[in-house]
Amino acid sequence: MTTEGDFALAPVRDFLARLPPFQDLPGEDLEQAVTALLVSYHRRGERFEAASDEQGLRILRSGAVDIRDGDHELLDRLGEGESFDLDAGPDGATATVIEDCLLYLLPVGDWRELRNRHRDFDRFFSRQRDRRLRRAARYQPAANSLLRKLHTVMSTDLVTVAAQDPVQVVAQRMAARRVSSALVCTDQRLLGIVTDRDLRTRVVARGQPSTTPVTQIMSPAPLTIGPTASLFDATLMMTRHGLHHLPVVDDERLLGIVTTSDLMLAREDDPVYLVQHISRQPDVASIRARVMAVPALMASWIEAGMRAPQVGHILTAISDAVTRRLIALAEAELGPAPAPWCWLAFGSQARGEQLPGADQDNGIVIDDSLAAGDEVWFQALASRVSDGLDSCGYPYCKGAVMATTDQWRQPLAVWRDTVRRWCATPTRMR
Repeated sequence: MTTEGDFALAPVRDFLARLPPFQDLPGEDLEQAVTALLVSYHRRGERFEAASDEQGLRILRSGAVDIRDGDHELLDRLGEGESFDLDAGPDGATATVIEDCLLYLLPVGDWRELRNRHRDFDRFFSRQRDRRLRRAARYQPAANSLLRKLHTVMSTDLVTVAAQDPVQVVAQRMAARRVSSALVCTDQRLLGIVTDRDLRTRVVARGQPSTTPVTQIMSPAPLTIGPTASLFDATLMMTRHGLHHLPVVDDERLLGIVTTSDLMLAREDDPVYLVQHISRQPDVASIRARVMAVPALMASWIEAGMRAPQVGHILTAISDAVTRRLIALAEAELGPAPAPWCWLAFGSQARGEQLPGADQDNGIVIDDSLAAGDEVWFQALASRVSDGLDSCGYPYCKGAVMATTDQWRQPLAVWRDTVRRWCATPTRMR
């Protein structure tokens, strides 16, 4: 680690001295660990693998990392002050940066020396390793089919065409293979997608010649999803965006495609069925009637094998759907917004970790073009949405962290000043 004397090391030493088990090391051994540390910064999405990355103990100074086993199942989620060593197993484990990270790396030689010299220090990391191995051993695939990974169900028998191909050739290939879409690619990189509907509405209906290049009628840069996402994730995305075809891509490389036929709903207790129907309800009472079924449905999901993080993800998707529908109903009643705006979700909903009985935490960001007197529209919107959430089982926040409170309903410029103030003068409340 490059430093400028002992002064530069002092914050690192103070940080390490607060962490178990480093806090129990003698002063000289703590000093040895501090001077051996290597510092690195990593962006969201970067991944560490035991076979290809430098060995040693990585300590999170800031940010967050997910530890997953060889089947991509989550074993641990680490934050500031926590550490990991992929070489300690389980086999195939990887670490993925989910929030930009500043990491301290204690090289493997220095780390092993400290473990050999201090029994309690060694026990701490042995217990950490055993805990993750037990989690990996306990995992059993969920019975609910919507939790299956996309790479197990996606179609890989794709019709791919080149950018210069005429639409007639594309249509002929689709007809010969009896498929409803073709993917426009260059070197396995997805440029666009063409569907039966595109051929009908953009070629036949407009009288376009059969020699028209496919790039002129394709949908460019389509939405995509990763292979380790679940059927549930895919169905939510397709429902929200009105899609019938969803390409599966990994690191910009086309792997397969998921269609609506892959996502047919067999039972009304599927969570996506609930989300879809919430989005179609005509009033608050109808939404409430749908949401009241959630506790019983949640019991069936757990019995079917869902794990706690997956249940939290589903409950968050439901609360998102309720919020969106309440906003749509309020806008239909109030008319167009007088300025661009955005609804904010805070707390467990923002983290995707909603639980039954969670209260509402929300706010509104309004464009700085807001004219005098137009604030009334946003006050009315906030009241209707927050009242609706309360009626649907998401009680008012006891701390008044809601869009109905002036502090949490502000123009963008005010929000920026507020966040700067939070960062400059943090308190126990934030």
